Formats: sequence, structure tokens, C-alpha cells
Amino acid sequence: MELHGGGYSDQLSAALAGFTVEKAQPPGGREYYGSLVEQFVALELLKQRTWSATPYDLYHFRDTDGLEVDLVIETWDGRLIAIEVKTTRTPVAKHSAGLTAFQECFFYRQVTVVLLHAGDLSARSEKWLFILPISLLRNISR
Repeated sequence: MELHGGGYSDQLSAALAGFTVEKAQPPGGREYYGSLVEQFVALELLKQRTWSATPYDLYHFRDTDGLEVDLVIETWDGRLIAIEVKTTRTPVAKHSAGLTAFQECFFYRQVTVVLLHAGDLSARSEKWLFILPISLLRNISR
């Protein structure tokens, strides 16, 4: 088991909760697994914030209709990066609904929109959506 940053990690959370691959299979298991992956991404971004040349804060977004974005980075100069995390290997258009709502809500700000997923695909869609593998977070160096 690896510990990262301040002593917390996605692996530690899974181990403490007794979460296993077998527990991901029944109803509700995928959602719980998705929460752990979102936590992993948030923790990676918090770790990277400690050495990033660009200071930033990390938030979550939900609008009045219930559409949400898992993570929102706000840089010191006001730029926003909206990040949706999906455990699928093949992202589809419906996965970007919250990102679209976020972009519309903050039309007056510079917004970059990212869909992170469990596959290997790196692409750009609609000229505003970056589709990237979660694994890229582990490959970012100081």
C-alpha cells in the first residue's frame, strides 16, 4: 500500500473501507468505486498544488438543477478548469452534461473543460472538451 502527500490515499481509503474488486460488482458497487476514483483525482491535484508553479484552489460545483462537476480548479488569475471523472474506458457525450452546464454558467470566465476517464484515449471534442486518461495524473512531474 502506498501513502501519498499528507498520509492519505485512494488505496488507503479502499483498504480501510474493505473495498475489493468483488464488492464493485453488485448494485451500488460501481458508484462507490467511482467515488474512490474521484477521491484519487482530488488527492493527486491537492498534492500537485504543493509544487505547481501556478497557485490554485480546488472546488466542487453543483447547479440548481443538480448538474455537477466533480472538481473545479480556480487559478490565481481567475481561470477555471472544470474536471469530470468517469471510471469508464469509453466516455460518451452524456458524461459531459455537467461540464456543459458549468461552461454555460461561467460563460464570462476563461474555462477549460476536462473529462478524465479510465481508458487510454486522449482527444478533443466540440473544440472545448479535452478527453484525457486519469493515468496522466501520475505522469506529471515537477
